[in-house]
Amino acid sequence: MKTKGFTLVELLIASLITVTVLTGIFSLFHTALRTFETVDVLSEAYRSTDFFMRRIEVDLKNCFIYTAEDSGFKGNSQTMEFFSVLNSGSALYDVCKISYVFDGGITTRTVLKNLEIGTAVSPDMNRKVSAKAEAVTFHYARYQKDVSGDSLLWEEQWPPGDLVAAGGVTNSVPVAVKVSVEKNLTGGGGRLDQRLYFEKIIPSMSDRR
Repeated sequence: MKTKGFTLVELLIASLITVTVLTGIFSLFHTALRTFETVDVLSEAYRSTDFFMRRIEVDLKNCFIYTAEDSGFKGNSQTMEFFSVLNSGSALYDVCKISYVFDGGITTRTVLKNLEIGTAVSPDMNRKVSAKAEAVTFHYARYQKDVSGDSLLWEEQWPPGDLVAAGGVTNSVPVAVKVSVEKNLTGGGGRLDQRLYFEKIIPSMSDRR
């Protein structure tokens, strides 16, 4: 008894169906993989920026006026330095001079530790670098009087030039610092090409009225 086989047309149709199904599966898998890569790139951008902002926030909330003549707080749009108190563990605290410098897409944090009030800046330098960004800018707030009461005036440098000329601000620190970060993200199999903007207003320890 002969067994009837498949005809050439039937084999071609079966092959076409198989190829179509496999192509659909591959396309679905490829799309899912690219979506995962995109989400991974975005998550890393948010995570690294949040860590960077939190680090600055801790430093600023513990900043203080260094001496009666000079607060030690200086800054412009891309650099910032001030005195702060950091926890060194075991309930001990160090008086430190901290600086942030944005250059070449990288923000560098420098810490000079073990300082005594009113003495020369010296010992123990430690550097920590943030994730790469297209731009990091700092702005500094001070109070100004207007018809509605006190409002914030944002400056591009600290101490502000007009108040330094008037002899009134070298022994002050800003009431807040606005940190802005701009990142250009690429990835996700070429699907991701966008700029992200982050901004955070961080009050300093001096924000007392």
